[in-house]
Amino acid sequence: MLKIVLHLDKSEKWLTLSTNVKNVESSPVETDVYVVVNGLAVRTFLQADVRRFIQQHPQVHFEACKNALDAHHVSVADLIPEIKVVPNGVIEIAQLEAKGFGYIKP
Repeated sequence: MLKIVLHLDKSEKWLTLSTNVKNVESSPVETDVYVVVNGLAVRTFLQADVRRFIQQHPQVHFEACKNALDAHHVSVADLIPEIKVVPNGVIEIAQLEAKGFGYIKP
């Protein structure tokens, strides 16, 4: 199984990231995909089209950095249940890499 972590820290890269997710899913290769979002990009989780995308891709693990949520005034209560909150996005990425996940930043 191919393990991938996609990192989003800039909202303007959401379209590229979502295309990456679609391309990975259309591949015949079995994958385990995490999307870790930090920085100002956590605000993308408030957009209706982003929420729909997440709900349409239940096999992808979407994670939000708690530090970034706090810094950019986004409440955990404002997120949809499909988004897991992690204490620190950078640490989460490093831990996933230590488990053999390949890092991709669109």
